[in-house]
Amino acid sequence: KIHGAKSISKSATIMNRELSSYFEEPEFKEILNKYKGMVESHTPTYFEADELADLADYFIHIGDEEESDKVIDYSLKLHPNNIDALIFKIRSLCYKKEKEKAYQLLDLIDDSTDREVMFLKAELLIDEGRLKDADQIYQTLAENEDESLDVLCDIAACYMDTNNKQYALKWLLYLKDKGYKWEDNQKYRDLLCDFHITLGNPHDAEEIFKFTLDKHPYSIKHWNGLTRCYLLQNDTLHAHEAVDFSLAIDEHDQEAIELKVYCYTKEENYSMAIDMLKKLLPVEDINRERIYALLAQCHTLSNNNEEALKYYKLWLLNGKLTDYEKAELYALIAMCYCNMDKPQEGMPYIDMTLDIDSLNYGAIIQKATIHMQMEENDIAEQLIQRALSICPDDEKEELLLAIANSHFFLSRYQDVLKWCKIAMEEYPSCKGKASVLIGYSYHEMSNEIMALAYILEALNQYKDQIEQDPKTKEMLDALILDMKEKNKNFNLEDYL
Repeated sequence: KIHGAKSISKSATIMNRELSSYFEEPEFKEILNKYKGMVESHTPTYFEADELADLADYFIHIGDEEESDKVIDYSLKLHPNNIDALIFKIRSLCYKKEKEKAYQLLDLIDDSTDREVMFLKAELLIDEGRLKDADQIYQTLAENEDESLDVLCDIAACYMDTNNKQYALKWLLYLKDKGYKWEDNQKYRDLLCDFHITLGNPHDAEEIFKFTLDKHPYSIKHWNGLTRCYLLQNDTLHAHEAVDFSLAIDEHDQEAIELKVYCYTKEENYSMAIDMLKKLLPVEDINRERIYALLAQCHTLSNNNEEALKYYKLWLLNGKLTDYEKAELYALIAMCYCNMDKPQEGMPYIDMTLDIDSLNYGAIIQKATIHMQMEENDIAEQLIQRALSICPDDEKEELLLAIANSHFFLSRYQDVLKWCKIAMEEYPSCKGKASVLIGYSYHEMSNEIMALAYILEALNQYKDQIEQDPKTKEMLDALILDMKEKNKNFNLEDYL
């Protein structure tokens, strides 16, 4: 029985069962109520180690990592030598970058041959970039378990979770070489689906999901997976159909509702997306900060910045956030104020972002934008130069385009041309994105001849590059549509 995140990565929580369904079972509800009663009454209560591990998993599942840590700390008081609890605590410390404490706890585990201890040691080595040493541990582990399908899948999954695709592929090929067939095992099928989606092959995953759903037609997890495949292929029609099966099985399934929301946002139907999310707010035991975040994003996309602010602030008040997450959230709040033409109210929030991370050059550019909005151009220029001076060379291309975009936001089109041309001279690889931005700037300046020239340059020379960047493609599509609306006789096909 494996508890907690299977890897050090926060997002990579792998369980041997569908947690959401287990947490609805009466047996677990009784354990949860018993724990809540203990917390409310401040009366110590005995729990089995497995019960506390389930509770820790539950709080991770609903996004309350702080309470999950409290559960594990309590478990270690009752069961100080429990390996599952120690492993859970070590992984939590690793996520918080408290490696020294993690290794101190690891030294307390006597059984170095325990399966999960070996997985943990390998993950720590992967986190340090020592992939060959980690793989040696996995080789030993596979031999210890007679190269069973279960252990080989778990090893490949660990490499997937840590974004080491080459090693994941190595173990997937080994599974195939050993004669295992995905048609015969659900765990193997799920692993292959994850792999295909990660590698950008959603069509291959789609076929496996359909095979699984023929066998298990009431599996919400797999209907949701199939929905993701369709969304990755921009097939919103079939995505709606697939996620509707999930919602027919459980109308309150949070993942299914979020996928339905994403279907609506892909169609720019933000009002339906917002209505779907609001249905979740009264539901108990949901990841509420996640809902606040999605509501804020939907309102931002629909240009309702006042409502977006409301939900960003609720997220800030109710979320148990790391400093990094707070910095990101402060920047989003500042952006809303800028969109509402209230830069003075946004300034304190971007300052709070920079108080947490003074070298965040993206936030420095955002602060420069606020100063430009307030007509404090000299200060803005100083901030831009500071951002450029601290930005790593391999990220400077994106920074230069961000500077150009900040001027576009403020309708400073001559400055957009200036920064795009600097970006193209230093980084020819950005010419596709820059061409679209320049074309749109000329269009806004009513220079349709130059706008058309850059549209044609973008389509004829950089079409593949633009297709791979959703934001640039969206901007190009909006530009072409706007030109058609302003000139009913305009037909781009005549110029291609």
